[in-house]
Amino acid sequence: MRSVATLVIAVSMVALLTVVPVGAVFGPGHWSCGAVAFGLVIPPAAATLGLTLWLSGRYRFGALIGLAGGTVGRLLVVLGAAGGLFLAAKARGDAADGLAHPLKFWLWVLFAYLATLVAETALLAGRVTAASRPTTGPGGESGGRVE
Repeated sequence: MRSVATLVIAVSMVALLTVVPVGAVFGPGHWSCGAVAFGLVIPPAAATLGLTLWLSGRYRFGALIGLAGGTVGRLLVVLGAAGGLFLAAKARGDAADGLAHPLKFWLWVLFAYLATLVAETALLAGRVTAASRPTTGPGGESGGRVE
């Protein structure tokens, strides 16, 4: 599950490199919004990527499963973020002060969503491209296996 770890680490680094400076410049409300947004987006993206890679490795139609898994995964990420906003609004307190502005929160969710989308697409496309490369023989002929 190296790809899942790559997704989590890469998107977490993007979160750290964006949320901290923006919060320092525009106020601590962005820290809470960014942290909650990335916290709601990264786990379902990692789970659906892991499931998609596992299923595409087990079954014959791996590319089609990758496409379906990516599509369903995106829907789960959006639903998770919407449910998380609802729960954060219900539990609003001193720590959730920045969540009082839903537009700020949804902009962070959009940024986190796009960051995970780019990382997940790159990881899935790299796997499909590597799996679809033809093998070449010693003389350059295509289709033979070299042993």
